[in-house]
Amino acid sequence: MSLHRLAARSALFLTCLVTLPVALPALANDNGRGRHKQLYAVPAPGKVTIDGKLDDWDLSGQIEMFVIQATRGTMNAKFAIMYDADALYLGADVNDPNPMMNMRSPETDPRMGWNADSCQFRLTTDPKIGYPILDESTFKYKGEGDPTENRDDIVHLTLWHYTETGEPQLAMQLGMTYRDPKNAPRGLVPQNQFQAKYLKRPDGTGYSFEYRIPWTTLNAKAPLKAGDVVASTVQFNYSRPDGQATAGGAAWAYDLMREAGFPFQSTKCWGKLVFSPTGKVDRKLVLEGVPPDRPLPLDFTYTLPEDTECTIQLFNEKNENVRIIVPQQERLGGPNTERWDGCDDNGNLLPAGTYRWRGIYHKPVKAEYRFSVHNSGQPAYPTVDGKGGWGADHGSPRAACAFDDGVLLAWDGSEFGWGVIRTDFAGKKQWGCNFDGTHLATDGTTVFSAGGHGFTKSVGIQLMTAKEARPIQLGGKDEIAAPPGGDDKTNVVTGLACDGKTLFASYKARNLVGRFDPKSGAVIGTWEVPAPERLAALADGRLAVISAGKVLVLKDGKPETTIAEKLDEPAGIAAAENTIFVANAGKLMNVSVFDGAGKYLRSIGKEGGRPAKGKYDPLGIYMPGGIAVDKTGQLWVAETTDAPKRISVWDSKTGAFKNEFFGGSDYFAYGFIDPAKPDEVLVHNVLWKIDWKNYKVTPITTVWRKTEPTMVPELGAGSYAASPKIFTAANGRQYLYGNKYAHYSGLHYRDGDLFKPAMSMIRSYPYIGPAGIPFLDEASKDYKYFWQDQNGDQCVQPEEITPLKGTPVENFNIVKVFPDLSVLLSSGYLLKPVSMENGVPKYDLAKAEKYPLPVGYSSLPLDDGGIVTYTDRGTLARYGKEGQPLWSYTGITRWQNALNLGVTGPGKLWGMTQCMGKGGDFLVYQTYFGPNHVFRTDGMYVGALLKDGRLMLNRGQDEGQPEGQGGYFGRLSIDGKDRYFTIGGGQDARVWEVTGLDTIKDLPGGTYVLTPELAAKAEQAQREYKMAIAAANRIVIGKDLATAKAVEKELENGHGFKAKTARDSTSLLVEYDVVSPTPLVNATPDPKLLFKGGNCLDIQLENDRGEPVRVLVTQHQGKPLATVYFPKVKDFKGEPTVFNSPTGKESFDEIRFLENVPLTTEKTDKGFRAKVSIPLEALRLKLDPGEKLKMDVGYIFGNAQGVGKAVRRAYLANNSFSANVLDDIPNEARLEPKEWGEATVE
Repeated sequence: MSLHRLAARSALFLTCLVTLPVALPALANDNGRGRHKQLYAVPAPGKVTIDGKLDDWDLSGQIEMFVIQATRGTMNAKFAIMYDADALYLGADVNDPNPMMNMRSPETDPRMGWNADSCQFRLTTDPKIGYPILDESTFKYKGEGDPTENRDDIVHLTLWHYTETGEPQLAMQLGMTYRDPKNAPRGLVPQNQFQAKYLKRPDGTGYSFEYRIPWTTLNAKAPLKAGDVVASTVQFNYSRPDGQATAGGAAWAYDLMREAGFPFQSTKCWGKLVFSPTGKVDRKLVLEGVPPDRPLPLDFTYTLPEDTECTIQLFNEKNENVRIIVPQQERLGGPNTERWDGCDDNGNLLPAGTYRWRGIYHKPVKAEYRFSVHNSGQPAYPTVDGKGGWGADHGSPRAACAFDDGVLLAWDGSEFGWGVIRTDFAGKKQWGCNFDGTHLATDGTTVFSAGGHGFTKSVGIQLMTAKEARPIQLGGKDEIAAPPGGDDKTNVVTGLACDGKTLFASYKARNLVGRFDPKSGAVIGTWEVPAPERLAALADGRLAVISAGKVLVLKDGKPETTIAEKLDEPAGIAAAENTIFVANAGKLMNVSVFDGAGKYLRSIGKEGGRPAKGKYDPLGIYMPGGIAVDKTGQLWVAETTDAPKRISVWDSKTGAFKNEFFGGSDYFAYGFIDPAKPDEVLVHNVLWKIDWKNYKVTPITTVWRKTEPTMVPELGAGSYAASPKIFTAANGRQYLYGNKYAHYSGLHYRDGDLFKPAMSMIRSYPYIGPAGIPFLDEASKDYKYFWQDQNGDQCVQPEEITPLKGTPVENFNIVKVFPDLSVLLSSGYLLKPVSMENGVPKYDLAKAEKYPLPVGYSSLPLDDGGIVTYTDRGTLARYGKEGQPLWSYTGITRWQNALNLGVTGPGKLWGMTQCMGKGGDFLVYQTYFGPNHVFRTDGMYVGALLKDGRLMLNRGQDEGQPEGQGGYFGRLSIDGKDRYFTIGGGQDARVWEVTGLDTIKDLPGGTYVLTPELAAKAEQAQREYKMAIAAANRIVIGKDLATAKAVEKELENGHGFKAKTARDSTSLLVEYDVVSPTPLVNATPDPKLLFKGGNCLDIQLENDRGEPVRVLVTQHQGKPLATVYFPKVKDFKGEPTVFNSPTGKESFDEIRFLENVPLTTEKTDKGFRAKVSIPLEALRLKLDPGEKLKMDVGYIFGNAQGVGKAVRRAYLANNSFSANVLDDIPNEARLEPKEWGEATVE
């Protein structure tokens, strides 16, 4: 096989495996890939007759292989190996809906024998090489037949039955360049060099085969014998009905693998083949490491007209969906049989009865990325290398800082996205971190960051490396504190600058500029300066500082020059050599340029800036803050507001506009397109022009901005309940409606380039702060008002407001504005216009009507007068215009309770949040975890779009919106063609086109009878399954680590861990094999909060005194550390440590630090191995033989630096809400013994 063909085949594997949905992905063993780590070849019990029957075989080493559980009944293979001194024997009993169909001619194309019904078996024939083989792959060599690759011990076999002639075939290649052996011209082994026979079952459901392949045919130096261990792997491929090709990823069964990978590309994923000295191998050895199978005792049979993607569902007599049996999966044309468990979608056993089944089939339905709005990353979405995406979500641009190797930019609030990024001089991002800041400085080695209102709470100066944003210490401290004499209020940093020798920090409240050593962080001295703010270091050693509305140029701390002209609310300052640049945030709204003596030279940016609202003008600056001049002469301006968030770049010498960068988008990245104007998209209160041919966007207008104290504000760029929506009403005019978190819900009308507010609900002092309207904020701490503009000034006057408290419409969030401008409220009331003046509707609260249909958490009225409502109790239902229920989905787990349910995907509805919209006959719903679920308006489930971000695999364009709460879905007519689109994303408003919806066709459907006997069978299977899981997950504390039993936790993305526990006379011994791209490093400043930084071994147990104990082990700032937590200590009399947050608190009587605990780590192929010895005395534990105790083991995954927040938590037993939380300290610290498993001391 040529390498280019290998590469093509690799791409085919990747494509199909990504798009192949897996039934019930929350359960790891639903996927049959690589279930067995070892396979036992047993001695042939005597003379073996090669007749296709296996009745003279010893099948004790046999393993069962399948693709996924749902098709296990019709596509599986029971594979076995035997051996003797002369030959290797391969045999299998195969379930196959198209048995022995392979039209790949051995004469014309023997290398493609795999591409239909076939078995591929690979092994190494030299036991001296050892196991595993980690260094052989197709990528190691230049091409097919590479002279540097001459290994004959790596053997690839393809076994198939050529349907045309009815003869068994055997192809063979050698090495990872797939060379043809001398005894197999063109890779085809002559018939006289092996024996084989295939036998089809009379009922046509499958076949069996056996091969006898002499060791001489395999070119083995010597026969493999008892006791030998070699690397090996096996794969079964299932054909389309015509035998011309396999059915794709849904029909490839891989097994005998030590880790994930593609066996045809690399030997390091191959499993272990053990040549047993004796027959009748103990099945416990064969099945070691295989998870218990989730029982699928029942069959469901249906027929498809073609190879296709399909969905099959069961509904009860009320037309309630009870089970999605096949959720958007690839299946073969013809009869199909699904195995299933007799449970509903929530895992509850279904009662006996008659159910109706429905089905659809179609070409793949998927979301294809087209472009992003309001993010200038290259690409605009996050990527694994950290170079994709741009900026922070919550904050706005605040600071810019240039140095020899690039530019640093900061935003003042970051949860998702990056509060500080480094770019090259063209704006290509190099790295990003979760620090947020208002001020930046660097000496080229260390980045100094201060300020920020979001998630960087300290008033000190934060420290990180300029090279990779790794947090560091100076002088043994995690941050630089203010000079002595202030407090948290007065020590707020108001400016930073560094000239390489000195770090300067201004403290406005103290009238102080501090000077620090940038290498040690030590205070050098202070200067008294009136109200100092932003700073800039000049090349001649002077320091320019914004002070009380002027600019002072200091020499040795004394004012040498004062600049007062051409300044207007100076907000930013920079220097290039001895030229001074000052950003004006007043009416000038530009940058003034001065020479080193303070003489005005010129201005950059048009005077007055770009408009606060209305037509967008890139040649103007709006609300500048931090600025910087890079070594290429570019001036970078951080414009400190939203709509849009912008960093503009100018030629510092000519003043010419050069570039602009947008983003990151708010929490959340919403966008909306009016079907009547499909070439415009609303994102971040900016209307953008869409170039559909090139998938580019440019800003048109800022639709609204509050510019007066009593003016009604703009809608929220991101919001929980209702993202801003733009539509054309029946009168032909465009309108905009939506919410701004909890304190504003309004309706705006288009007037030229503006969308002016007409009416709204305004709430004073909700959870995010005051409404910003003085007389409302002073009058009440929490009150809702209805406002309508009576005089056209868009400002609130007392006579224009009506208190809502106590009225039926107090719950006022706007759910929908109809084409006639009637407004449906979340309270379930309808406001109809009582008059219309120039397209501006007027409403009368006294005439509010009760809406006749159910309105819930997320409701969408339909054109036929009905409604689709998703309630906060987890019911999605459609009602007719008379209120009659038409269909429903019940028991959908809300996102707050879904954190422990694994990744979402096709058919897995947990975590579903808001409706994103309706397009044609389709509805799309967002999920908290990113994927979007597609339903048809008749209640049929179609499938899921996008990936769950928790997979932690290849972050990119197909990852859905994190913590998703809403978004957009609609059908647009573009160039006369109807197309479907969805918009979401984390910090870029990502636009995907949804393809495949127009290919959906219905299956005939029918009835399914679940008899009492079948229901009882399902109940018994579930009972046995739960018992098997409990037994498999028991921890055994062994006598030594070498022989101790390993327990394993696998995550959906391939990450996970294995853990062994043992004890000696003084210590608990623990060994972890962790699969993770990040090492065991943790740089969390406070060792009490190790769990925040992640990358920790997490051991939890109950000691001899009945006290819960938790031990976190890591390399903390380069040194081994174990932090031991005791929530309760018997007879404790001291002061406990308490962790608080708005969700609650957790108290710990004692927290111990075991510094330099014996800890060793070594790198492995997929992560690392760690061994730690924890003193029993530190745990107040004895571990007597035979003792049983509550215990759990887990791992906290973090980023490469071990800072910020942890990425994922995983435990062997505990899967509770608290065990999955990552953003709340009390939950992350909490111990839950009731959720632990049991450990036995050997």
